[in-house]
Amino acid sequence: MTPPTSPLVGLRRRVTVGLAVAGALVVGTSGGWAAGSPSSTTAAAGPTITVLSSRPDLVTGGDALVRIALPQGADASGVKVAVDGRDVTAGFRKRASGAVEGLATGLRKGANTLTATLRDGSRARLTLTSHPSSGPLVAGAQVQPWVCDTTGAADAVGSMQPLFLGPSTDAACSTPVVTRLFYLPVTGGTFLAYDPASTPASLVATTTTQTGVTMPFIVRVEEGVQDRGIYAVAVLYDAAKPWTPFAPQKQWNGKVLSEFGGGDAPSHVQGRPQSVMDEHALGLGWMVAGSGLNVLGFNDNPVVSSEALMMLKEHIVETYGPVRFTVGSGCSGGGLLQDHAAGQYPGLLDGLLVACNYLDIWSTAPEVVDCYLLDQYLTTAPQDATAVQTALGHKDLSVCQAWDATFAPVLDPSNEGSCDLPAAQVYDPATNPAGVRCTIQDYGQSLWGQRPRTEWTAQEKKIGRGFAPLPQSNVGVPYGMEGLAAGTLTPAQFVSINAGVGGVSIDGQVVDHRTGVDRATLATAYRTGQVTDARQLAKVPIIDLRAGSNEAEIHTPVHSQVLRARLDAQAGSHANDVLWTFAPSAPIVGVTPPREVADSALDTMDAWLTTIERKGGFGSPARVAASKPAKAVDTCYVGVPSTAYPAPPVPVPTQVAITDPARCAQLYPTYSAPRFEAGAPLTNLVVSCTLKPLARQDFPGAFTNAQWSALQATFPSGVCDYSRPGVGQQRSVPWQTYAGGPGGRPLGPVPTSERF
Repeated sequence: MTPPTSPLVGLRRRVTVGLAVAGALVVGTSGGWAAGSPSSTTAAAGPTITVLSSRPDLVTGGDALVRIALPQGADASGVKVAVDGRDVTAGFRKRASGAVEGLATGLRKGANTLTATLRDGSRARLTLTSHPSSGPLVAGAQVQPWVCDTTGAADAVGSMQPLFLGPSTDAACSTPVVTRLFYLPVTGGTFLAYDPASTPASLVATTTTQTGVTMPFIVRVEEGVQDRGIYAVAVLYDAAKPWTPFAPQKQWNGKVLSEFGGGDAPSHVQGRPQSVMDEHALGLGWMVAGSGLNVLGFNDNPVVSSEALMMLKEHIVETYGPVRFTVGSGCSGGGLLQDHAAGQYPGLLDGLLVACNYLDIWSTAPEVVDCYLLDQYLTTAPQDATAVQTALGHKDLSVCQAWDATFAPVLDPSNEGSCDLPAAQVYDPATNPAGVRCTIQDYGQSLWGQRPRTEWTAQEKKIGRGFAPLPQSNVGVPYGMEGLAAGTLTPAQFVSINAGVGGVSIDGQVVDHRTGVDRATLATAYRTGQVTDARQLAKVPIIDLRAGSNEAEIHTPVHSQVLRARLDAQAGSHANDVLWTFAPSAPIVGVTPPREVADSALDTMDAWLTTIERKGGFGSPARVAASKPAKAVDTCYVGVPSTAYPAPPVPVPTQVAITDPARCAQLYPTYSAPRFEAGAPLTNLVVSCTLKPLARQDFPGAFTNAQWSALQATFPSGVCDYSRPGVGQQRSVPWQTYAGGPGGRPLGPVPTSERF
C-alpha cells in the first residue's frame, strides 16, 4: 500500500497524510450494517426481504440492491416484486444461492413499500426510505455556504486524487460520472492514461490477483459526486467484458480499501479524495475508494465523513456487487475518522489501519488548547521555560510549537484560511458578527446546536442566535501536578503556571481565567460518540502504525497508548490492537509508514479478517482476538534512524522487524502530554473534569500562605478529581441521526420485512 505524500498544505491547518476502506453491506441487527453474508438464503415460511446496499431507512439516490430469501422449495420464477404497486419484477433474477436479487429503482424521496409475492400468495413487505444522493442522510443540516470545485485545481497536492470531472451543474455540485482507464507500465512508476486503441500491450505490466486471475495491470477509475463531496473508485478492469452487481469481473476479490485523509479544517470548499491509485492493493484485486469528505483537512465533521462512507459503500454495492469486508486506512485525521465510523456507526468498517492516529477531535483538542495557552504564558514568563516543559510532559517545547503552528489557529473564528472563504464572508466580532465562523465546532453546529443564552457574548446578542459551543474546558486542571509530586516542579513554579495560564474564549482569545463548557454539550459529546467509545472499537481488528516521533511533532506515540488504555478501560482488553512502530522520515509530513510496512499491514489485516470471516463473521471481540495471524504482534521497525530529521529525508532501507517490547521501548520511547501531567488518566476520556474542594493535603510541597491564596484564586470552584468520571461522561449510543436537529437521536434497530 503506497503511503501518501505532501501532507502539509502551506500554512493551512490541513495535514493530509493518510491511508483507508469500505465494506460488506449486509444488514445486521446491531443498528447498522454487518459485514459478511446472511447465514441462510431461505426463509422459514414466506419470503424475507433484506437490503444489501444500505439500511432500508438510509437508501440514497432512488435505488437499492435487494435480496428476497425464499422458503425451501419455493418457485423463484413465480416471485413478483412491486414498489408501491409498480411492478419491478423485471429487475430481479434468481441467484445461485436460491434467493432472488435485483436493483429496485425509481424510488421516490421518502417512504416506499417494496412487496414480494410468491406463487402461493404468501407475501412480505419492507419500507425503503430514500434520500437524495446530494444529502444529507444522518448528519443534519449541511454546512453553508458551500463552494463546488469539481475541477479541483486548488487542491492539487501529491497525496490527492487527480480529478477529471466536469464543472458542477447545480448547488449540490452535481456533475456527470466520469470513468477513465489507467495502466501500470512494465517499467513501474506511476500509472499512465490507457487507450485501448493506441497503448501497446507490451508497455502494460501484468498482475496476478488473490482470485488467481493473471491479467494486464489496467485500472478503471470512476469519479463522481455524492453528498456534495467528490468520490473516486478504482479497480482492476477488463474493458472487453461486462461488469454488473450480479456478475462482477472475477479479478475483484470482493474487498474494498477506502482512503481517509488527515488534517483538520472547517473548509467550505469541495476537496478531492485521497489518491485511490494504490499499486499493491489494486494488483491483488482490491477495490480502492474514497471521498473528499473522508479527508478531515477538507471536512472536520466526523458524522458527515461517516455519512459519505455510507453513501459510497451503497454505490459500490449497487454498481459493482456485494462486498466481503471493509478495511479502513488513514493517517492523523484519517485515522480519527475511521475511529469515529467504527465507534459510532459499527459495521461500516470491519478493520482499521490507523497511522499517526488520534481517537477523536474533542479528547485531542485539550492538548492543542493547553499548548496554545502554555506557549502564550511563556511569552510573558520566558524564565519559566524549564518549568513549563515539565508541566507539558513532552520531550521538549517543540511539540507544542508544532501544535501551535498547525492547529491552534483553528480556534480563531475569524481566520478565513481555515474555511477557504473570502474575508468578506467570514466572522469579524466588530464588523461582521453574523459571518461564517471558521472553527471546528461552528462547522458542526448541526451536531452541537447553540450555546445557552446565559453565555451569549455581545456579538451573539446582536445577531440574535448563539454560536456553537466549544466542547473544551480547563476549569480545575492543575497543570504540572505530577511534576509537583515528583519534586521537579517547585510550589512557586506550580502556582505561577496555574495562575498565569488562563483559558480560551469562544472567539479563540486567551483570557485571564479558566474557561469551561455546559453539561448538556458534554453529554452530547459522549452520547453521540464525538468522544470515541472504545466498546465498539473492540469489535474490529486494529493495526496502529505509529512513527516514533517526539520532536517538532504532533503525532506523538502517547496517542497509541491512549487507544490501548481506553480499550482496556471500556472493553476490558486491547487484544484487538496491534502496534507497529517505525522511524519517521521528518516531523509531521514524514510520519506515514514506509511502503513495505504499509503493504505488510494491509496483507496482515487481510489475513486477519479472512480468518474472522471463516470463523463466523465480524463484530465479535472474542473472535477478533482468536483470529490473529502470526504477524499481528507488536513490532517495531528499524530503517531510517529517528535522528534523520531535521536533516533532509533519506531513502528508507529494508525495514528490520523487532518484536522485543523492551528493545522497541528503548528505540521509540513514549512521552506524556499536559493533561496526563495534571493527573488525568491515560484513557483521555475527561473533557471537563469533576471538581473537588481545594485541600492543602492534596498538594505536595511546602506552600506559603501567599502561594496557597493564589491557588485558591486560580481554582475558586475546586480542582479536578480524576478519580471520578468527567462531567457528562456516559456510554455512547451508536447510529445517531441529526436529521431531527442537534443533539442527535438513535436510529434504532434496522427495519425488517414483515410477512402478510
